[in-house]
Parts: sequence; C-alpha cells; structure tokens
Amino acid sequence: MKTLPGSGVPAETTIGRVSAMTLIIPIRQDLVPPLVTGPGEDGSPVVSIGTGPPVRPVENLRTALGAVAELVAASQPMGLNQVATIHFARWVIINGGRDLLFCANFDGSLDQYLTDFMVVANTREAPYMDIVWGTCVDYPGSEPTAFVAWARRWLIDTTLFFPTIPDLTIKDIAWLRQFRHLFCAFDHAAQMVPDDSWPPELLAHYRQLKAATNAIDLSVVI
Repeated sequence: MKTLPGSGVPAETTIGRVSAMTLIIPIRQDLVPPLVTGPGEDGSPVVSIGTGPPVRPVENLRTALGAVAELVAASQPMGLNQVATIHFARWVIINGGRDLLFCANFDGSLDQYLTDFMVVANTREAPYMDIVWGTCVDYPGSEPTAFVAWARRWLIDTTLFFPTIPDLTIKDIAWLRQFRHLFCAFDHAAQMVPDDSWPPELLAHYRQLKAATNAIDLSVVI
C-alpha cells in the first residue's frame, strides 16, 4: 500500500490483482450555463449548452451522469467501455449537492487508471468525463498528468476493501467468458460424435474434463 507524501492517506489499496480507490471532490457552487441532453445522429444522448437561466454546476453534473446512464442502460458503446481495467465505478452526488463521491475497483496502477479516464474514456465526440469532472472545484482540464495530480488531492482512505476474487483481472474474466462459450460449443458438437470415432486416449481425457466441469461447486466462489 502506497502513501501520499506527507498526507498519511493511502494512494491506493490493492489485494491480489485488484485495487480500490475513493475520491470525495467538492462541487463548484457558482452559476453556469445549463447543459441539456438531446439525441445525436445515431440516437445516443448528446450533452450541449442550453439557453435557459444559469444553474448550479451540480445540475449539469446530474445531466451528464444521466446521459452516461442512458448509454449504459441501452448497452451502447462509449469511451468507458474501452477502459479495459474497470471492475466497478460509481459516481454519487452527496452532502446536498456539495460533493461528488467517486469510488472504483480496477486493475493496474492508480495513475494508469486515472490516465485512462482522460486518454481512453474521454473521447472527442463524447467528452462525458471532461463534463463530469469539470463541475468540480479546481478541475485542471483533461491533460492526463494534471488530471492525475488533481484527482490524487481528493483521495480518502479505504478503511476496508474486500474483493471476492482478487486474482482475476477484467481481461482474465473476459477470456474465461469466451472460453466457456467455446467449450460449450465444442461439448455440444462432441456429444454428436460416436464413441468409437474417438481415439481412446482423447475420449478418456474428454470424459475426464466433462466430469470435472460438471463437478465444479459454484456455491463456493473463493
């Protein structure tokens, strides 16, 4: 566990191959032009500046997060889908709209994860992350080095972190999902082949593998 210089606050908490972080960032309290959401060319929500009266930044934050939530609910691709290390991420407006809570579980280093938010997730066509963080105090913009330094200012201690399966990364999980699909397809085809068409040693290994997979106890995940 690393510690921020002079702060005593852990920079990240890692168990196995999975890390956790939590930020609490003050939301600006000035008045700004309102943001509105409308359909883009492909029907996806697009956030733009509206023409209504000025609003608090927290209202624009709700608009931006709502647009991302629409994309998630519709299973539409977006920049966040391209960050291949996210196990879980959550944005919560707390303290009556004064602060933004962001917590995440991820693979790899904290700095690389934060960098990916600006380099990968924050696309030119849909800069949702830039809009979200831009509602917060002292946001420096999307330049990765400045963003990482800014985000580290708001890190708080993770008192307890419990990953159920700490040795699997997101890429591991994706590989296992694809392997399961391929194995099930192979197993279905193999059952159509008469036993006497198999080389005896290969048939024995197949039956052994089939029995072992059928015996996996899914009630115990650790």
